[in-house]
Amino acid sequence: MDLHRENVSELAGALERQIEAQGEAAKLAIREYKKAILHETASGRDRQAVTKRDVEHAVHEYMELRRRLDELRAQMNARQLPTRAR
Repeated sequence: MDLHRENVSELAGALERQIEAQGEAAKLAIREYKKAILHETASGRDRQAVTKRDVEHAVHEYMELRRRLDELRAQMNARQLPTRAR
């Protein structure tokens, strides 16, 4: 495996770890949002709005990381195809 492929593999591994961490962050944000809904009061509505934004942000970050990993994998596969054809 050449240096470029090693770097790409390391990047893919790092993205996978980020996706896993961001997935957990999204799950936590969703749990907090559900709690805010269950305990809604006049002051809780402010908390609910904040936790909803947290959920939206966490899910957006997760989806962005997934997209980047999918693109990286597509690039890795595209580079490997000519090698296999030989």
